Amino acid sequence: MEQLMTTILNSPFVNLIPTITNAILLAYYTPRNNKINEFEHLKAQRIDKMAEELLNKGYMTATEYYKTKNFLSIAEKADKYLLKDNPSVQETFDFDWYSKFYEYSGNISNPIIQDIWARIFAGQINEPNSCSYLTLEKIRYLSPQDSHDLNTLLDKAIYIDNKVFLPTFGNYREKINLDLNSILKFSEYGFISLTIGLQLTATVSPTPTILIQNNNLVLSINSTNDENILLELPGYIFTSVGYYLAKNILNKETTNEALQHFKTALETKPSISVSLT
Repeated sequence: MEQLMTTILNSPFVNLIPTITNAILLAYYTPRNNKINEFEHLKAQRIDKMAEELLNKGYMTATEYYKTKNFLSIAEKADKYLLKDNPSVQETFDFDWYSKFYEYSGNISNPIIQDIWARIFAGQINEPNSCSYLTLEKIRYLSPQDSHDLNTLLDKAIYIDNKVFLPTFGNYREKINLDLNSILKFSEYGFISLTIGLQLTATVSPTPTILIQNNNLVLSINSTNDENILLELPGYIFTSVGYYLAKNILNKETTNEALQHFKTALETKPSISVSLT
């Protein structure tokens, strides 16, 4: 395997998707003493032809062929999410992560969920080690309906710095018509924490400071006293896995509607002034 990895990492591909795809298929399905020769042959093939080539050689079963076709479909979708300045070679190659990705993604045939996996694949290439093994384990069970419900829930969330949460103060839940069943469901996925008493805090000064900004609006906040105050923001906080999905994969931000409702909720807090422009 070490010799195979050395050959792969020095292969002159335009990007790493064909490289990694070949590495996984060859590691799984070619004879141990012939991996390098097979790699040299297959690297010239289009990736949608690789599974057929390996099937015809008797290296995989029909079930493995189905799984591999799903993986290759995801790999092809991932190409559009690669950064344009992505380097052609990585100094380190976490083969175990990509192997786990192959095992899980091979069971995904739905185009909507495949797109999520494609973003994860490209994200790991764009920023190595950005997606943990735990994240892969959690996301593998995501269904198309769950994906839809998660998107809906994330559009109701508030994004502050590196945190994502759903406020539970100032009638915010009622204003956004928050479905508590979704909270419970995605807590089981490990996307949301239900820890009682968990809340965000922010130090608010007399000088207006930007708290949240999206592409259209800016929410600023300041204390009405002549001193700093500690602002407590109770709510359902997304875990690191939930944050990764929201920001790194789905590219979410606070929506205009959510900002309006959050402003109204903040105005129930004493000793602060809030503006939205």
